[in-house]
Amino acid sequence: MTYQFTQAADAMAIAERGYATAAAIKFTAFTSCIGVIAKKGGLLTGAHLVLNAPDGTKFNQNAATRLIYEVLGNQYDKVWIIGCVDIWRTPANGVLAAYEKLTSMIRALEVVQHYNFADGTYGAQIDGDDIDITF
Repeated sequence: MTYQFTQAADAMAIAERGYATAAAIKFTAFTSCIGVIAKKGGLLTGAHLVLNAPDGTKFNQNAATRLIYEVLGNQYDKVWIIGCVDIWRTPANGVLAAYEKLTSMIRALEVVQHYNFADGTYGAQIDGDDIDITF
């Protein structure tokens, strides 16, 4: 099975493996998750990434590629990664290679910023030319 992304019905409740585009976004609770937030003009696209899909499929390099090209698009002003970043950087979790591919693909396009937050509910909104994290 593949790690699938689905468009969220509500940009203020982006669940695991979901994404949405709006001027303000909010993710459902992170426990070991990360959120990728791409700003393009006056809109944000947020994707809620989970280590393992319900069928056990891990976030992998194919999912990283699909996230960049199918969900975020390859044109954006800036990208931030927020959430439980250290968990994704831990080799024992089995997603480090995919996480590194994701971040290297982003860096090739634009500077990425990492913010390591604890479990919680986070969101973002446009703040001029920047992204303002809300929680």
